[in-house]
Amino acid sequence: MLRLISGLLGLVLLLVIGLAAILLLMRDSAPSLQPMPEISAEQRRQGKELLHQRLLDGVGAGGSPDGEPVAITPADLDILAVLLTEQIQDSRLRIGLGEGSADVQIALPLPPEVGGWLNLSALLVAPNGVLDIERVELGGLPVPAAIAELMMDQALAAFDVSTLPTGIELSAEAVRLQPGVQPSGPPGAEGVGSGDPLAAVLAGGEKARVLAAQRRLAGLDLLQRDRQPLNAAELLSALIATAPADSADAVAENRAAILALAAYVNGRSLPDPSGAEPPPPIAVRMRGRDDIPQHFFTSAALLLQAGSGLANLIGLAKELDDASTTSGFNFADLAANQAGNRFAELATADARSAGQIQQMARAGLSEDDIMPAVDWLPESMSRATFERDFGGRDSLAYRIVVDEIARRVEALPVVTAVKDSS
Repeated sequence: MLRLISGLLGLVLLLVIGLAAILLLMRDSAPSLQPMPEISAEQRRQGKELLHQRLLDGVGAGGSPDGEPVAITPADLDILAVLLTEQIQDSRLRIGLGEGSADVQIALPLPPEVGGWLNLSALLVAPNGVLDIERVELGGLPVPAAIAELMMDQALAAFDVSTLPTGIELSAEAVRLQPGVQPSGPPGAEGVGSGDPLAAVLAGGEKARVLAAQRRLAGLDLLQRDRQPLNAAELLSALIATAPADSADAVAENRAAILALAAYVNGRSLPDPSGAEPPPPIAVRMRGRDDIPQHFFTSAALLLQAGSGLANLIGLAKELDDASTTSGFNFADLAANQAGNRFAELATADARSAGQIQQMARAGLSEDDIMPAVDWLPESMSRATFERDFGGRDSLAYRIVVDEIARRVEALPVVTAVKDSS
């Protein structure tokens, strides 16, 4: 799901980055768009959910039970445009829908020492359900097709996506997404677009594995004890350790365990056609907090479904958006995002790495193995406080904290153990 959303929204934003030198030659004296409107707290909540949680909605309750495509309305796109442009001060974005096309316009302010604006417009089409760029213009001048294709390839690589999303229908009423649909697939693939909510992001064998992981999760002794908060590392160890001993695909089993846990810690369960009872709802904690495991496993799931580039982008976008609300910007959440991403990378990189993770899980993983301490990190900062103390995400102060988070993640025992075994 997020691959599809990123293909429509994030793609064009990244197009600008790839050809900065050419863009400077095409700057305008004024923006082509009006300033972005204010949105309400409820609209902000809806937009955050669409950006950050739609992947899990697709797993646990996503799509509609009758198999109808998920629709993103023009009102949804307006909210997403506001959230995206908040990441670049005074930037402007408009997405207009037509029959079979989407007209995207972006106005970006250039640094004061340069002056002016970059005004970009692009026409996106989706013939046969495949998103494509038909036309790109900068400052009213057309961009040659070869350059537009190069920009598109760079954007896809930045999002860690090998192909443009499929299963898209563009109309004046909505962008309709059928995320499981592909032009072709391996023999025996099943369940894609069949009406099963899991079909939103899972297909065939992976759907069966995630359901099997959920059933194992429900049967763990940990969940049968008194309903005290569960330790996330202990729960992760127990679930990975119970993967079928005769399974020849450790990578697939680890993926399934992570996806099942991502749904569980966010209060979801996957519809099970066998009628098996879902795992009982029990709070899961890491570093003594409920929010850390949610960030850890959600980011891990995002990485598995969308790649590290998009997982990092969404995690950062959520924290910057939180700075405008009561929760505030939290470096601890970013640390949990990065730790979750790194664990998912190690657990699914290849057969050797996946097997090493399973061995460690059987021996027992601790919080210190998979998640750095967060008590040293600034939290709950309003946007004004964040900008005052750190000056934005491009500042030296911000980079010092983020680089230290990355260093501590790389120093985690689970990371060093896998590296040392290679």
